[in-house]
Amino acid sequence: MPTTVLWIFHYHCGDGLPPVVRLVESESRYAGPAGADANLLDWVREWNTGKTLIDSHTVITPKLFAGVKNTDGTITGTAIGRFALSTKTASGSITTETIDGICGFKNGYKTFLLDNGGNVQLGYGDQFVRYDAATGKITFGAGVSLNWTNAIQQAKTETLNACCYCPE
Repeated sequence: MPTTVLWIFHYHCGDGLPPVVRLVESESRYAGPAGADANLLDWVREWNTGKTLIDSHTVITPKLFAGVKNTDGTITGTAIGRFALSTKTASGSITTETIDGICGFKNGYKTFLLDNGGNVQLGYGDQFVRYDAATGKITFGAGVSLNWTNAIQQAKTETLNACCYCPE
C-alpha cells in the first residue's frame, strides 16, 4: 500500500525578501519494513534505555557527564543524574560512590553537590560548607573560619549613629 509523504522545503532567494516555505506532497510506491539501528553506538543504545514513566507520559532519563576520566580511574568534571562513579574520599582513597543529583569533581574529589534530597555542599576536605536538608543546619569544615569582627563592629557603629540622637 503506498504511503503519502509531505515534504517541507525552506529556502532563501537572496533577494532581501523573507524565506519561502513550500509544501510538496509525494507518494511512496512501496512501504518497506521498519528500520533497525544496525550501526547504533553501544553508549547511545544504553543511554536510550533510560526512560521514566510519569503518569501516562514517558520522559527520557539520561545520565550526563562533562569532563575527563583521570589516569587513576576517578573523574574531573560535572556529573548529572543517578549512577556510580569512582571518587576519592577525604583521605585520598578511591571508592565507588553513587551520585544522585548534580556533582562537581576535581581530580576525583567532590567539589560541589546539589543532591535530590535538597542537600548542598561547596568545597571539599576540611574546606567545605554544607547545608543538610534533613536537619536544616549548615555545617562548616574544620578548615573554614568566619571572620565577622569588622562586619559586626561596622553594623554596631552604623546602628548607634543612626538611632541615637542626642540633642545638645
